[in-house]
Amino acid sequence: MLQLARVPCTELKVGRAFVNGASQSRHLCILLESALDIAGKLNLGVVAEGVETLEDWVLLRELGCGEVQGYFVARPMPGDTLLAWWRANQEHLYRLSREGQSALHTVN
Repeated sequence: MLQLARVPCTELKVGRAFVNGASQSRHLCILLESALDIAGKLNLGVVAEGVETLEDWVLLRELGCGEVQGYFVARPMPGDTLLAWWRANQEHLYRLSREGQSALHTVN
């Protein structure tokens, strides 16, 4: 919190400890939601790391977090392989997006 007050920044990275399992833990969900709310009030972008399940990914989408990283999306890879990975996985990513939308409608 002190760094947010003292250091000019444009983005908040929410660590794995607050993200992984948040869909199953009331306490983690509250902390995650609070972090996203603070970031929104400070006009900061948010990246959530440690997204490893569809449930956590759907929760983050529901809370308004549009940028995530974690094994649910992809394993870490060298930068020069990203474009090939993107091309090979476009259909899979589209399906995840559609499944996420369906899951959001089911939750809401």
